[in-house]
Amino acid sequence: MIIKSVKMTPFGGLHGKEVIFKEGLNVVLGPNEAGKSTMVSALFAVFFLPSNLHRNKPDWKNFLVRFLPYGGGDTIEVTVNFLSGGKEEYFLTRSWGADCRCRLESAAGVVISAEEKVQEKLQTILQYGRGTYESILFARQEEMLKTVELLNQNQEAVAALGDVLRKAFLQSGGVSPEEFARELAQAKKDLLDNWDFQRDGPRNNRGVDNPYVKNVGKLLAAYYEKENIRKQLQKAEGAEEKVEQALAALEKTAVEKMP
Repeated sequence: MIIKSVKMTPFGGLHGKEVIFKEGLNVVLGPNEAGKSTMVSALFAVFFLPSNLHRNKPDWKNFLVRFLPYGGGDTIEVTVNFLSGGKEEYFLTRSWGADCRCRLESAAGVVISAEEKVQEKLQTILQYGRGTYESILFARQEEMLKTVELLNQNQEAVAALGDVLRKAFLQSGGVSPEEFARELAQAKKDLLDNWDFQRDGPRNNRGVDNPYVKNVGKLLAAYYEKENIRKQLQKAEGAEEKVEQALAALEKTAVEKMP
């Protein structure tokens, strides 16, 4: 699922506030009390809290009541625009309080307004239960340590989170762990092929006089290049020494033949 936008009309201290998300990773920045946590709470509410929630329920008394409008308002409302599976587009609106209603509309114009049917459809779209989203994906900053502890105790949640992150990563154009491992192995081979770390030289002691032709890693290729340059330098130094010897001999001969 990809969230495209969320609008609060009102929710907590936000009224008529719409946040539009761009493709890929989005980071929400703002000073304290700017409404960042309120927006996250609005997203959680619209996906998981039914509009016909009774006021004696814990979700109302311990959560929603905190977001009733300042100044005595009796209704809160959130609309979210999202893609299911990255393809099918939906608009979901839920309001709670004196005017409680819900509406799930697809881009094709199919409308569901019965709360029970909306919940059934959302369960199919969201794939995972409220507990996974509440404890992990909607975890607040002060709850992160608790979330880590819960993950250590709940392998099912770990598996669900891994699946969610893997799908999100792939949908955003990322590389799967398997593909990354293959690319890493290939990169290692390209760099280190036929290099002996224990000897710190070519495998099987095959130097520039008997070099590998195939499967030459970048490190081995650099070694061969260095050794060839060293041999050429030695030849140049030998030739220079012979030239100096010849010049010395010529000078000696010239001195001897002087009258």
